[in-house]
Amino acid sequence: MGYGEEIARLRRAVVKLGGALQVARAKNLSPALWKTAEVLQQTCVKEREVVERDNRSIYREVVPNDPDLPDLGTSSYQGCGYSCLCPTLAASAIS
Repeated sequence: MGYGEEIARLRRAVVKLGGALQVARAKNLSPALWKTAEVLQQTCVKEREVVERDNRSIYREVVPNDPDLPDLGTSSYQGCGYSCLCPTLAASAIS
């Protein structure tokens, strides 16, 4: 993934996390949940700012529009092997 694509994905993450925060607060979900999303959003904003600055001054890659981003595909993660930590994966492996 190049700098342009990374910027686009970070922009998308900031928007999606903003939406998640609105839903979490509107539905009165656990404050710990929306605080975590808030911290993650702030981290994405800071990282996006750094990458945008580097891209402007060094790499000069084109930043694709959100709909033009390539699909990341699926994860090959199969769980950690400890059913107590991954109960959903453990349950699906048994059935």
